[in-house]
Amino acid sequence: MIATTLALLGFAYLEKKPMLWPIGSIAHIVYGQRALDDKNPKPSFLLVGFFLNFSAMIGWSGVAEAFYFWLKIRPENVLMTVLISISTIILAFITDFHIVPKRLTPGFEHVLNPTSLRLVFVVLALALILAGFMRR
Repeated sequence: MIATTLALLGFAYLEKKPMLWPIGSIAHIVYGQRALDDKNPKPSFLLVGFFLNFSAMIGWSGVAEAFYFWLKIRPENVLMTVLISISTIILAFITDFHIVPKRLTPGFEHVLNPTSLRLVFVVLALALILAGFMRR
């Protein structure tokens, strides 16, 4: 979660947009269009955005952990750790943008340009890879 939050803040900064806007935009799941339009998000939008982002990151981490468990992958297996992490993020991307209703998309795709959006998922993949190596 820390990695994706920092990525969202950083990419907004690089795009010269209000840094907290991508976090607040995640709250569109609860608050609708108001959260997407609020370039300087209210505290309630930020809290909900942080909570939803945290929940999603825990969920996708759990998916990766389930794959490691079911496939009996040890942290020392570098190739499989990397493949499972990348596969999990591909699944997350497909789910977020092609399966769930528009109301349940991450929201920051309305704020960040497509390159930054993809790079957020790359950051998440790198975080999952690192976490995969740190498993015991």
